[in-house]
Amino acid sequence: MTQSLTRFGLCVGAALLLYGLLAGCQSKPETTATQPALTDSVTKAATDATTDSASPFYCVPGLQAGPIRATTTEADLIRLLGAENVVRDTIPLGEGDWLMGTTLYKGTPDEAQILWTDDQHFAKPESVIIRPAGTGQSRWVTNHGLSVGKSLKEVEEINGKPFKLSGFDWDYGGTVTDWMKGKLQSSYDVAVLQARFGYEGENPAAEKVSGDRDFSSADPNMQALNPVVTEMIIRFK
Repeated sequence: MTQSLTRFGLCVGAALLLYGLLAGCQSKPETTATQPALTDSVTKAATDATTDSASPFYCVPGLQAGPIRATTTEADLIRLLGAENVVRDTIPLGEGDWLMGTTLYKGTPDEAQILWTDDQHFAKPESVIIRPAGTGQSRWVTNHGLSVGKSLKEVEEINGKPFKLSGFDWDYGGTVTDWMKGKLQSSYDVAVLQARFGYEGENPAAEKVSGDRDFSSADPNMQALNPVVTEMIIRFK
């Protein structure tokens, strides 16, 4: 499982899960955990925000995903969000692997899953995977305006340039592997914010951008397919 989790970290985590989902930022409902100080780069990211930072679903990759910070615990989230919105759960990693983690808002468009660095005490989140369930629009959004449902062309515009993503039709297909030093990479490694794309129906362009290799978002077939973000992953520095 270690190998698969590493691949998950690079592909769905640094290359989804990806999506994805999940350190983000909002105007900070307090938890019992000590909040880390903002670094200059994070402060700049927050200043450059294009959405309402007062939202409890606002994310600043590397720092915060809604109420979740680097020192947050599952117990903190239960106190903050209520036990009905915080569920101990199995989190699928792809290729049949899974880990125990925590699901927020299970079964709703705002569903997000947390993998913990300390998986014995469910503390210190490693990543937050935003995987909407049911119907409706997920409210999670990053400081640059990335959210589930954005098209590849819209994400290119947000990023300010083309980026790379893995080919489709395998477990980690459609995962961003390199923001190519665009705005979504910021001063962090690509693993801090990831997105996973998907498409519905049949499209002849899909066959030409499938398989376990990287494609540019500027590839004519990728542009013709114009997949949408289905998951986001927010990681902590």
